[in-house]
Amino acid sequence: MKALLFDLDGTLIDSMPHHLSAWVAWYARRNEVMDADNFFAATAGRSNPEIMLDLFPLLSAQEHVAMADAKEALFREFAFTLAGAVFISGVVALTLSPMMSS
Repeated sequence: MKALLFDLDGTLIDSMPHHLSAWVAWYARRNEVMDADNFFAATAGRSNPEIMLDLFPLLSAQEHVAMADAKEALFREFAFTLAGAVFISGVVALTLSPMMSS
């Protein structure tokens, strides 16, 4: 083995469209409208429980985790059912070049 790569969500595939769909659906289930631009500017790089704490500071940690789990279930649903992965720029060329030279 020459190398080992861990995909830390966003290394190979752009999963942001799936996260966006999941958050929009999560808000819709709460009968709320999401301001996507401001939401992602304020929450980029943060964990779901951290985000829930900011959104709902009066709720318990268990409630934050339950809401975060619900959002993640939506994310997985979108990520595994929407057709076509969007690869980060250069990934296909990088991964295919060693195979082409063999």
